[in-house]
Amino acid sequence: MFIAKKKRKENIIEYLLYMYQIEDTLRAVSLDFNKLDEKVISKYKADEAQKEELRNWYKELIKQMKSEGIEEKGHLSFLQTLGGEVNDLHLWLNEQKELAIYRNDYEKAKPFLLEFQYKLKSDYTTEVDIALNALYYYVLTRMKQEDINKETEEAIRIISQFLRNLAKYFNQYEEGKLRID
Repeated sequence: MFIAKKKRKENIIEYLLYMYQIEDTLRAVSLDFNKLDEKVISKYKADEAQKEELRNWYKELIKQMKSEGIEEKGHLSFLQTLGGEVNDLHLWLNEQKELAIYRNDYEKAKPFLLEFQYKLKSDYTTEVDIALNALYYYVLTRMKQEDINKETEEAIRIISQFLRNLAKYFNQYEEGKLRID
């Protein structure tokens, strides 16, 4: 929760990826709060008040996942909504003639996004969703210490650059420094 709050303020893309990892962590313990408390929360370096705040946060996430029927796969509705907002900004940015650097990074990433959508047999419909899930899949593959070929590494580097710029503009938008008319 504390990491999530920090990431939410600093980088929307890192926040979404982090929350995907939280969802999978909750699934790994079968949305069982007692298992989560034993395996994760009890090991967290925090005082008891912070741990209680963390427990409440996780309990609420578990409750939401169950009520939304995403016990096995999918993302929480508030994350989907936020991803949609990021995608809306992406679409707007891509139309701005003065943002050639952003459009250039997007155009470099676009073929890889299409390829990832095909390879992952993804039902994600927005380019931002595809990019996020490609990056998340890459992180999971690295965590499993599986081999990743050079072409995939390069594709992820290009997609990451696209998402890094998008996150920068999203922060500017939320801070009121970027006006969308």
